[in-house]
This record gives sequence, structure tokens and C-alpha cells, in this order.
Amino acid sequence: MTLVEREREMKLLDMLHQECLQGHGAAVVVSGPVASGKTELLRTLERRVRDSNCLVLDATGSRTERSLPFAVMAQIFQPVADVPEYTDQVAKIIDLNRCANVSVDAPVEEIERYYAPVFQSLWVLLNSLASGRPVVIFVDDVHHADELSTRGLLFLARRLRFSRVLLVMTEESDPYRQNKLFHTDLLRQRHCHRLRLAPLSRLGVTELLTDLLGARAARELGPVCHTQAGGNPLLVEAIAEDHLALDAPEDGELVGGEAYREAVLACLHRGAPLLRSVACGIAVLGERTEPDLLARVLDCQEEVVRKAGETLETMGLTVGLRFRMAAARDAVYDHVPADQRHRMRLRAATLLHDDAAPASEITRWLLAAGRVLPAWSVSVLRAAAEEAARHDHVEQAISCLDLAYRTSTDPAERGAIVAESTILQWRAGSPEVGRGVTDLMAMSQEGALTRDDTGVLLRHLLWKGDFDAAEEVLERYEILPSTARPAADRFLRASIRYSYPRLAPGFPARTEPVEPGGGLDPLHQAAEIIMAALEGRVDAGVVGDAERFLEGCRLQDTTLEPLCDVLTVLLHSDRAGTAARWCDFHLDQASAYRAPIWQAMLGETRARIALWQGDLASARQHAATALELLEPERWGVRVGGPLSVLVRVATDLGDLDEAGRLLSRPVPRTMFLSRFGLQYLYARGRYYLATDRAHSARDDFELCGELAARWGVDLPGLTMWRLGLAESHLRLGDPGTARRLAEDELDRAPSTRSRVRGLSLRLLAAARVPADRVKLLSEAVRVFRACSDRHNLAESLAALGELTELLDSDDAEPDRCAPARPEGRDATEPGDPLSQAEWRVADLAARGRSNREIAAELFITVSTVEQHLTRTYRKLNVSSRAALMSLLAPSDSTLTVS
Repeated sequence: MTLVEREREMKLLDMLHQECLQGHGAAVVVSGPVASGKTELLRTLERRVRDSNCLVLDATGSRTERSLPFAVMAQIFQPVADVPEYTDQVAKIIDLNRCANVSVDAPVEEIERYYAPVFQSLWVLLNSLASGRPVVIFVDDVHHADELSTRGLLFLARRLRFSRVLLVMTEESDPYRQNKLFHTDLLRQRHCHRLRLAPLSRLGVTELLTDLLGARAARELGPVCHTQAGGNPLLVEAIAEDHLALDAPEDGELVGGEAYREAVLACLHRGAPLLRSVACGIAVLGERTEPDLLARVLDCQEEVVRKAGETLETMGLTVGLRFRMAAARDAVYDHVPADQRHRMRLRAATLLHDDAAPASEITRWLLAAGRVLPAWSVSVLRAAAEEAARHDHVEQAISCLDLAYRTSTDPAERGAIVAESTILQWRAGSPEVGRGVTDLMAMSQEGALTRDDTGVLLRHLLWKGDFDAAEEVLERYEILPSTARPAADRFLRASIRYSYPRLAPGFPARTEPVEPGGGLDPLHQAAEIIMAALEGRVDAGVVGDAERFLEGCRLQDTTLEPLCDVLTVLLHSDRAGTAARWCDFHLDQASAYRAPIWQAMLGETRARIALWQGDLASARQHAATALELLEPERWGVRVGGPLSVLVRVATDLGDLDEAGRLLSRPVPRTMFLSRFGLQYLYARGRYYLATDRAHSARDDFELCGELAARWGVDLPGLTMWRLGLAESHLRLGDPGTARRLAEDELDRAPSTRSRVRGLSLRLLAAARVPADRVKLLSEAVRVFRACSDRHNLAESLAALGELTELLDSDDAEPDRCAPARPEGRDATEPGDPLSQAEWRVADLAARGRSNREIAAELFITVSTVEQHLTRTYRKLNVSSRAALMSLLAPSDSTLTVS
């Protein structure tokens, strides 16, 4: 090791040596952290002393020889004993048999009285030697000296002042190793000195690196190396050695390699055992461990840990209780046996559990321990998993549950753990969810699942479309004891009737009394709203309940499906604006989580709302995003939701090739036994109508109606199969049947402002003679404007324009042919009908899109957009974009409702 920044210390030692030559002896203690250069300083002085013809005696203290009496003294005087004339004298003085007569644990006075003749004899011998030539005694690591040798050194040191003897000793600056009696007695002597070696400064590290790596590399790496090595010369040299071994560039990053790891372990090996224990504790328990917990795990005082931390910091290994380099932590960690690491972590967990610490803190150590855990850890791990999932730490939550499962021995408890883990796997999109469902099915067959956990299994079987297995589970479900959460049972029954009505006959809804406070459970609230929709009882009170539910319900795994179902109920009750607002709110909440399933389901719901509002671009965007977030095979039977939206959008926009491609995608066969299959059938029927396949369309609409009626979900707005069937009969030349179906749907419309009413009126107008259509179409225009359905508003305006042109050409009466004026404003009478392309451009312009944005969205040129708008202004008798927005915008009352 090269001596750097030790000039002052070396100068003092040289001076004391010169004074020794002149008959003025002294004693010096050189103290400093491990590997701070104490030994190198000693050896440098020793080389100079030997050149001056002094007698050099030396010894090194050893931890393993501390129990040997006079071990260090024997080393010092061994060269003297090798001289024949002194052999017998030394052997007589240092008589090991005599040394065993008085224990070192005896009172100080007794020890000194008994050994004073020995020490005096050694002094006489030493003085005799010094009369011939000066004597310099070097004792390295004096803190490891045996007790008798330490007392002998003190005896000699007190008598050195007027002799030609220099005693130089080194020791570690470790408060737990220093002999207080030794220092107190020694350093009060005027001729005794103490030199403290400090860690190298930044300049000192740079100087040392210059010798090792060259000036340029030293300038570049010096500051970083000083931080990483803490000024410890041994660590600096090790880092430089690794840097050279890796053949890194001069300005490259410093890394801790094999030499550094060995140097770290060497420093700790040379330190006190307690120091090593604390370092191991920091490495195993982590750097965020509080000193109090670390002390209790190591079974020592907190102050001991703090002082050990200070010593480790002066050694250049740590800052506080944090290792300076990851390589140091890894080196120490790897040096700790696996069983010891396990015991330390488990003890930390146990101590925190006894202190009633939060589950998340205890679980940190349980996860690290990983095996052979106590029974109490299961409940702690489950609580921590729940908290981690709430903060979107899904992987950590799953790890907690996996460990809890391996620890638990109770079958019912293990079933609950698998159910909880399956829910989280589903949220995270993990393929392991399939294994979880398989395990739950096996547990269900063994009777090891509670009703709550069986409900989890049922939801996943229904999602996958495995209705045979679901029916098997339902048979067992009914005979299970009452659920711990009645609201979950209530929602499961309502959800099956609403979304999987094929299974509803074997799983009747129950009307058990609600327990006190149970009505506040969001699952209970959602179940009541869904049942009201199924029974045709959606009134202002139910709508208010739905809004309060959406406002108060927090998005989580168990509330995702209730949220989507309640939003759908609102939508079919012609509260599209309200549904859109709350769906956007919860979509924003979902975006803060790494939960693609949440975003996908809410996105599909938002797409259906946008479709209802006639916002085809938004509907397409949300539905496409939903399918991107969750690949079709993971959607299960619910894939019918986003697919049906995309098919309907493509069909309405005239992109029949795209609609056909979407319909060619494979879908689960059992999808057609669910609500999502009804939506798919309706969308496919619309596609068949657009491609002039009226018979195929009629078949789909009839099947849709048959299934809806059989399952008891023939609800307004759910599929509107009657309108599709009516249009099929029109295409097949049967206007009478078409009128009957349209009138039937009109009678079922929930309100005068219902979108279902508007669609029924428009279809009914198509089934009448031209002279009878104006009033129906005008009323449809008012309804679509009121419910903010831009697409159907534009279509109805176009149809009304075509009808006006037809009637005008036949000289019809103006009053009879004119469309009704919208309430609260003067309406402009439409002129020529708008084409499909024109109303698409008009719709986007009315929503504030610029011409360039419209061109990009519709894949046409800006010039084409301008031409369409020019014709649209003329046909609608408006002169500006503002007037167009006013004409196509919803009325004030509609805005208030939304």
C-alpha cells in the first residue's frame, strides 16, 4: 500500500526516532480505521530504523492468541532469546507455567503485585540491550494483545522517558476494542503520544489513483472513487485493480469487482465480531432497517448498533447504515449462510408482529424469509396483499398470497387465498389465472370453498363461457352455508340474470332481508339497480340511486363489473350523458392503475355509450382500444361487446369490408348464450341489412328476440331487435309487419325523449306512405336532438330533406310538408338531402373539428372537406360553421340532463 497524506505522521515518528538515538525514549500509539495505512506506516519507519543500526523487536497481536499469556511479549523478546547469552534469562523471566498461577480476571492489584517482578526483569533486560544500541519495538494490532502482554507494555512504556527505547504500537479506532485502562494510563505520560490516521481526502484518493491508474484517469475517477471507498486506501486500491482488470476506459464507470469484494471482507474480518454482525445485519435486512429493529434482531443495544455504524462509515464501507456500493452489500450478503439469513428475517418479522406493526412492514421480512413461517403469518400476508393490491402493487400482492398459501394448512383458508390470488392474476392479465380457476374448481369439487370463494370461481367460469362447469358449481353453491358478505351473493344472482340469463332459471334471485348496514354495500346497491332494470322499474328514483352509486363506488376488482352494469342500465334508460360523464370519471381512475382489464371493460362500456350518442368516431376509438388492451381470447364471451360496437360503427360508416372482417373473427360458441351474444347478433343483423341480405338479417333479429324473450331480458334499448326485424320486413316487402313491430317498440320506449322512441319513429315513418312521414320524422329529429344522438339526428335530417324534395316535386301542400320547428328556436327548413359523406363531415364540424382534423379522421383531402361543407351549408340553409353547430348541437335542456 502506498503512503498518501501521511507526511505529518511520518515526520513525527522520524523525530521521535532521532530523540531515541539521543537517549530520550517515547511510546506512540497509531490509531485509525481498518486498512487506513497503520501497518504500512509502521513498516516504513521500520525500514528507516534498521538503516540506523537500531535493534528492532516486533510483534503482532492476534485475535486467536488473546487467551495465551505473554503471547505478544514472547514475540517481542524471541530475537533476544535466540542469542545464546540471553536464552536462559528470557526463558526464566517469561515462565508460562508461572503465568497460569494468577488469572487475568483477578483484581488489578493482585495481578500487578504478582507479575511486577516479571515486568521489572523484562525492563532490566531491555535497558541492558539499549545500553549497547538503541532499541525500537513495533507492536502491530495492539488491541489484539493478551491481557498480560498489555500490562507488560504499559509497565515498560512508563519507564521509557530517559532510555534509548522507542515503542511504536498500532490499533484500530474501534470504541469496542480499545482498552480504557491502557489508554488512560499510557497517554497521561508526557513522553507518550497518539497519532490518529484519518481517511484519505478527495485529493488524497486522486493522488493514490495517480500512482495506480495514471494522472488522467485519476482526475476523472478520483471524486467518484472517494465517495465509493470513503477514503479507505485498501478499498481505493481494490477498485483501481478491478478497473484495470476490466480494461475499462479511463473515464469509465467504477465498479466493485472481485478485488473490491475481497477487500470488503478483509476489512470486516479484521474488525470486531460485533462490527461484522452489524454489517451482516445491514446486508440481510436491508438499508431501510431502523437501528432499533436491527439491534433487537442482533440482540444488542441500539447504541451499540449506532456506534458500529459510525465505525463502518469511517472504514469506508457505509454511509449511516447504507453500504456505499452495491458490491459491498452483495459481498457481505453472500458471506452470510442461508440459514442465518432466514433466522434474521424471521426474527425481524416476529418482533414487528409482537409490536403490532402494520402488515406491510411485517410482510417485507416474511417474503424475504420465504419458508418455514409461523401460523400467524398467513393472516398478516393476506392483509398485506390486500393493501398492496389497493396501491396497485399487484405482483407484490400475488407474492404475499403465494407465500400465505404455502404456509396455511387449513383447506378453507387455502381456498380463500387461491380465490384472492386468482382475482389479482385476472387483473394483471397473468396466464396463471387459468391455473387458479382450475385449482378453485378442484377445491369446489372437494367441498373446500366457501360461498364467497365459489362466487369468484363462478364469475371466471362465466367469463370464459364454460357454462357446463358453471352449472355444476351452481348446484353446489345453493347448498353452501350463507355467505359472509350477503351483498356479494345478491349481486352475483342479479348479474347472472342480467348478463348470463341462460343460467338464471337454475339460480333464482333471493329476497332475503338486508342486514343492518347491508344496503350501503356497493354490491347490494348495484344488485338493486340491475333488478329494477330487469323488472322494468327504472324511474327517477332508481336513476338517482344509480348516480349515487357511481359517485360513491371506488373502482376495484370486486366493483368493476357492478360499475359497468350500472352504467349500462343508465344508458338504456336514456341517460347517455350521465353515463358518459361517470364512465369517463372511472376510466380516468382506471388509467392510474396497471390493470388492462379495468380499462378494457370500462372502455367497452364507453364505446357503447358513444355509439348510443351517435358519436361513431369515439365509439370506434374506445372499442378498438379495448380490444388492444385485452386480446380477443382473453375477453371470453364478453368479446361480443367491443366487437358488436366496431361492427355497427363500420356498418353505419359504410365500411362494409371492415365490418365483414370483424365478423370473420372467431368467437366463443357460448357467447350466444349471454347478453353479449344478443349484442353481437343485432350488430351482425345490421351488417346483413347493409349488404342486402335481408333474409339473413331477419333470421338474426328473430333469434335475438326469441332468446331475449326466453331469458326474460327483452328490455328497451338492450338490443332493439324489433326495429331490426321491422327493417328486414320492409326490405322483404312486408310493411305491415314492419309497422306492427315498430309500433310495439315505440310503446316500450321509456320516455318521450328516448333514443328508442326516435329510432322507432324513424322506422315507422319508413313504413308509411310519404305524405304521412313528415310528422314522424320531425318528431324523430326533436328526439335525437334532445338525447344528443348526432348520427341519427343527421340521418333523420337527411331523410327529412329527401322527403321534402319528393313532396315538393309532387306540388304537395307546404304546411303539410314542412318539418316541425325545434322548440325554443327558429328552425331552418332543410333543402336537398345530405349524402352519407356530407353528414359525416357536418357531424365532425359541428363538434368543433377543424377542416384539417376532419380530413385526417376521414382519410380525405382538405379540399374535399371544404366542398362537402359548402354543399351542406346550402342544403341546410346555414351560412357558417357556428350556425351548423347550433343546428346540430343538443338543446339546453338536454345539456342540463347530461
